[in-house]
Amino acid sequence: MRVAESVDPGTRRPPGPDQGESNYDIANTSAGSRRGARTVGARRRPGWIRVVRMVGWTLVVAGAVVLEFAAYMVWGTASQAAGKQARLRDEFAAALEGLGGRTAVKAAVEQMNPEPGKPLARLRIPAIELDVIVVEGVGHEELRSGPGHIPETALPGRVGNSVISGHRTTYGGPFGDLDRLQPGAEILISTVEGETTYVVTDSYVVLPADTSVTAPLKPGTRPKLRLTTCHPKFSAAKRLVVEAELVSEPTGPNAPVGGR
Repeated sequence: MRVAESVDPGTRRPPGPDQGESNYDIANTSAGSRRGARTVGARRRPGWIRVVRMVGWTLVVAGAVVLEFAAYMVWGTASQAAGKQARLRDEFAAALEGLGGRTAVKAAVEQMNPEPGKPLARLRIPAIELDVIVVEGVGHEELRSGPGHIPETALPGRVGNSVISGHRTTYGGPFGDLDRLQPGAEILISTVEGETTYVVTDSYVVLPADTSVTAPLKPGTRPKLRLTTCHPKFSAAKRLVVEAELVSEPTGPNAPVGGR
């Protein structure tokens, strides 16, 4: 008669193939199969998904670059213009007070040939709280400093058609609020010849190629001042023109005789 073997529970061997698998082994094998399936699925992910992701990241980066550039054009250039305006104010004040270069500035005005980029006048428009130094010339470098006087037109305060152009959004946007000016608003311009007052009479929009804005006035026409800037904002498609008439000639020791 066979005597049954006693087996210590602590030394029980794992069931072999002939003994069947435990529930633990089955669950473990099933989980491993699922992980393997996911890995294989990930490796076989369609190529178009990767392309979409790459395009998406490219657009995000491009958008960030565009926003950064836009911020620079509005705020970065404004900071540059503010620094240049501060220097121009000092130089213009020195000219008015008879210090450093007053004779040269006065002579340039008298000859109607101021040096490009140099301060020509102080422009104030109380209605839009504008107080800025105007330079001679409308080249890219000149307009970075502030509004510029178009050399081919009359000097402010003189007989004829005086035209000043300025940025509307970049480099401080000195002419950003010109569209708010209504007929009757005062425009004050100070030069080494004295202070002149103009009153707004009209505003309109023209194409950039319209030369009537800078054309000489007909004989007998009251002296005019025209301020021009891009229109609409953030676009150079057209030009906004604010027109004003002279109501008081320059007053001061250097005022021109007969309006010149």
